[in-house]
Amino acid sequence: MASLTALTVPFLLASTLLHSAPVLAKREDCDCFTTTSSRGKTILYANYEYHDFRSFPSTLSASDASVKSLKSTPLTTNKTFTDDWSIQDWKSQINPEADFSVVNQVSNILPIQRSALKTSSSGADGVDESQLLLRSYKPTGSKQQYAAEMEHRNKDVFTASVRVNASMYGDPGAVIGIFFYRDGKSETDLEILTRDKHNIVRCTNQPALDEDGNEIPEASTIVEIDGSWTDHHEWRIDWEDDLNSWFYDGEKIAEKSWGVMKKNGYFVMNVWGDGGEWSGKMKEGGEAGLRVSQIGMVYNTTKDRDDGVECERICDVDDVEAFDAVTKTSTNAQKGAAGRARFGWGLGAVLGLVAMVLVV
Repeated sequence: MASLTALTVPFLLASTLLHSAPVLAKREDCDCFTTTSSRGKTILYANYEYHDFRSFPSTLSASDASVKSLKSTPLTTNKTFTDDWSIQDWKSQINPEADFSVVNQVSNILPIQRSALKTSSSGADGVDESQLLLRSYKPTGSKQQYAAEMEHRNKDVFTASVRVNASMYGDPGAVIGIFFYRDGKSETDLEILTRDKHNIVRCTNQPALDEDGNEIPEASTIVEIDGSWTDHHEWRIDWEDDLNSWFYDGEKIAEKSWGVMKKNGYFVMNVWGDGGEWSGKMKEGGEAGLRVSQIGMVYNTTKDRDDGVECERICDVDDVEAFDAVTKTSTNAQKGAAGRARFGWGLGAVLGLVAMVLVV
């Protein structure tokens, strides 16, 4: 059975979509989805998710959000959320090279009213309602730093494209992560260190250090963005089977063929700190956070690869109504591009798909 590598649709299909009529598709119009990679290849995905926190049905006010010991939140009782996401509540041991243990709390991931956010962003994408807040804080007199982590429940993801509309804030001493994870040696990270300048982000494939503790040059890139992570932007990670690419507001900022995840994993977002060299030490009473308005993700799984998936109606992901709200720079639109594809077919079948699209 062919690998998913053989199922990248040639650029000819992408060109066809670019000249299609500007009609956005609905999610139910599409069986499978395509994205265009940084190399100009069109990648086919079987699974699609869109999460919009701007109008979450139940949000917390400033007084509610200030309670740091909530046992339940509007998220923990919302089945739509809990079907896809798991909020972590584990505690780490104190790292010998760090000062604090990391304590993940359910109460640190909250749907917050706009007026309750600790620091407002510029609202560059028109966000004026609620957002999902992930926060980390250091209580006065405590040897713990409280943290937030949410994991996607599908642990069989293998290749994906994820876009997160978000902004960050915070005192020095926290790490804000958006990443794909399998284990400490198989991980693709977008990280913001709150001790850095507000235009610095870090794009890394793990492991970043060799067995002797030396940095691996190919593993990590420090990027200066044209803007500030305290403002709302679209952050995107593409995970192909042989390449990772990172994007900021639609522009590629890093690319790596070294250290690409070769086995299945899952998507994670977190905010944490342990007082160590990497995160830095947060002052007592300090806080940092990630504010998310939307998440859009398309992905394949090893099951898709092994079992095969029929695609009757194929849509460019930027042309689906919900995803288009995440990526506002899209200029192409196609409602339910006709054609068939099956995961597990060889390259000849994909070329046949292109021919069918062209004659529609």
